[in-house]
Formats: sequence, structure tokens, C-alpha cells
Amino acid sequence: MMVVSGYIQLNFWEYSAAIAHKYGVKAYASLDESRVKDKKARELRSSTEAYRGRAMNAWNAGMDGICLFNYRDMGNTILKEIGEREILEKLDKFYFTSVRGEGEIAWGGIPHQEFINIPTLNPGHPLSIKPGENSKIFLPVGEDFSHSARDGIYPGIKMYIEYEAPSNINTKAITVKLNGNIMRVDFINERTLEYNVPGSYVKQGMNEVEISVEGSISSPCIISDLYVLIKYSE
Repeated sequence: MMVVSGYIQLNFWEYSAAIAHKYGVKAYASLDESRVKDKKARELRSSTEAYRGRAMNAWNAGMDGICLFNYRDMGNTILKEIGEREILEKLDKFYFTSVRGEGEIAWGGIPHQEFINIPTLNPGHPLSIKPGENSKIFLPVGEDFSHSARDGIYPGIKMYIEYEAPSNINTKAITVKLNGNIMRVDFINERTLEYNVPGSYVKQGMNEVEISVEGSISSPCIISDLYVLIKYSE
């Protein structure tokens, strides 16, 4: 059995599953806690919904099982949920561009940043988009909406982008596309852009979010986080 990740994740789960299966070995995803430093970001990544999303991504990638390291909340329902994708299917979830960021190990560990092949977006490792430029962010979503659709269940989907921009910026200066579909912002404050997402815009597997900033603004737009909420409950 090969258990991968821990506090540092270098590759997508699909890569690890393929390597293990090539040599006839079972691959397990270790969903250790996130150690990003921003309090809000860390709390979101520690939520039950976040663990569900992480587990669903691992199952969708072909992993054979799930591990939890140093997990102490023995009364949490996720211990009864993450072991089977059929149980997870119609439960609320968070999906993040990056759960761990660049990762952090006690006493520093060994240099590993140059070997990371997955997104690391989080408030401690933000993305700067200059005026007149755009950037693509990849977001894995393990959800198979066809299963719930067969039962007439269509979850609500919201996408959140945490950002910093010049105080006088017009929201029209920031264009967001999800898998090529232009998004209309439904709520905005000084830190968060919120979008209601049609189910047809999201696909199972890797999704692409493209963010463009008009050249008319005075300074770069800083993207510090990006995540999606899939909500089945009322």
C-alpha cells in the first residue's frame, strides 16, 4: 500500500494513483489538516464540507482509500462519510484550488517547493494579476452531478474569489470565466466576489477559472483564494 501526501502534496491524486497501480500497489490519499496561516482560510479548509470535497476528489482520481493523520475529532460525521463515495454524493462540500498551499512541516522539513506540480493558491501564496493581463487557475471538482440529477436533485453551486484590488475599482474591470463561461458577480464586498454557478458550467474533474483585469486600473489585482460550495441541504 502506498500512502501519499501528508502536510505536503506535490502532485494531483491522479498521478499518484497511476504510479501505484502501474506496480500493482493500492494508493491511499492522506487528508492531513491544512496548515495555511490565514485564520478564515484555515477554518474553511478544516470544515466537514472541505473534508468531504477532498475525499470526493481522491475517489474521483482513482485512489483506493482514504487516510486521516492526527485527526482527533472522533465525533465528527466525516469518519462515517469519507470512506464511500456513494455516501458522499449528496452531501454539501467545499472544493478548493489548493488545500495545503505550499505545505508546512514542523521544523521546516526539506526544501520541496520546486517539486510542487499543483496549484498552491491561498492567502499565504496569492496570485497577482497585472492590469491588462489574465491568469488561469485550476480547480478539481470530484462531483458527478448526473447521479443526483437522476433523482431530481440539483444542488446550489457558489464560487467564491477572495481578492484585493484598488479601492476605486469597478467590478466590471474584473472578468471571470469558468470553463469558458463568463460569470456574473452576485455579491461583492471589499474582499470577496461571490457567484451563483449554473450546474452546466461545472464539470467532474479539472475545471479552469480564467480571471482577466482591465488595463485601465492603476495596480495589480491580488487573488488570495478560490473555492466552490456545492450545497444539497436547504
